[in-house]
Amino acid sequence: PASGQSDSDPLTQVVNKAGLVLNANAASKVFGQPDPTFTYSLAGFVLGENAGSAGVTGAGTCSLVGGPYTSAGVYPDAIHCVPNTLAAANYAFGSGSDGTFTILQATGAITYLGQTYAVAGGSGSAEVNLTVDVGICTTNTVTYDFTPVGGGTTISTSTSPVSLPSGIYSVHVTLVGNEDCTGATDDEIGRAH
Repeated sequence: PASGQSDSDPLTQVVNKAGLVLNANAASKVFGQPDPTFTYSLAGFVLGENAGSAGVTGAGTCSLVGGPYTSAGVYPDAIHCVPNTLAAANYAFGSGSDGTFTILQATGAITYLGQTYAVAGGSGSAEVNLTVDVGICTTNTVTYDFTPVGGGTTISTSTSPVSLPSGIYSVHVTLVGNEDCTGATDDEIGRAH
């Protein structure tokens, strides 16, 4: 070889793309509400880059895995994200850590819709049927307390209609709390006859 020349073969250097991962962000909702839009954070940028300076295009997709998640509670690793259409010249994309999905207990409520009653012919009793709306808290137990106005023993039941001795009663309705909904009461239903 001439001076300053090499007789070795030229070297080829391969530079692999750096890896970026999609880490699922934690998310929550209140029981009975639609699922939120699940999001992610990108991790693994090099040389101080971010999504903008690295020219990241497209979008990843996040969804619930391992469900269904229908009751209030905390569900670790329930949100998983995949690269979908994410692309960048110097980065390869993959799934990272899964996120926690939390379903919060809903606030229970009772709405009084009305009542009907029918006197049982000559028996001295009446059948009272109360109608209440408990919204999304349909798995909660509803209890009814009928207290005779002027004193007497309260009659408690979790069914409606109920047969009561003739008289005037104050009515107290309770929505018993459970894992999905808090309890609630309605003391303003008034009187059953």
